Amino acid sequence: MPKIFTDEEREEKRVQMFRAGLDLIKKNGYTHASVEKIAEAAGLGKGTFYNFFSSKEDFMAQLIEHGHRLFWQYVDGLRDEAGKLSEEAMKEMLLAIIYNTDSPYQYMTSEEKRKVLKAQSDDLSPDLDEETQILKTLFAGCDSVRKDPDYAEISNLLKLLATAAGDREVFHSAGYDRMMNDIYKLLFEKVFE
Repeated sequence: MPKIFTDEEREEKRVQMFRAGLDLIKKNGYTHASVEKIAEAAGLGKGTFYNFFSSKEDFMAQLIEHGHRLFWQYVDGLRDEAGKLSEEAMKEMLLAIIYNTDSPYQYMTSEEKRKVLKAQSDDLSPDLDEETQILKTLFAGCDSVRKDPDYAEISNLLKLLATAAGDREVFHSAGYDRMMNDIYKLLFEKVFE
């Protein structure tokens, strides 16, 4: 008879599997982080994995969502006593989006990312309304943000930086740092007054 977990135990097991799965993805890549290996690394059986997730893609989707929750906690930790973000804290937060080593996206190929996203939805096109709302939420507590930011361009610049950080090997190393710095400058010009 399968063990019945309390809600607290279920959340502990989920986080345990998220940590184990992310460690495996970091070390071996998404393809080689099988359901069996994730469950084993978390000290659980394969059957227990399927009590929490319907598939590896479902696990990845929930791992990504878990990462989003942790990111928002990080952002809240940057706020001052009045709930505001300084321009420096906002820049730190934007860089954290790009270089988040706890994001499985950093360790996945473009094809693997599309596969996971396709498992969540047949529509893989970017959702500007959703991305605009996220950016508005991020920018709401910072006084130095432009009054009329171009959310589509800012979102694209963030994606460009994240892609360049994740696929660094396709760029010429001699110009990589200068290119990234120039894109950061452009991003910051588009965000801040």
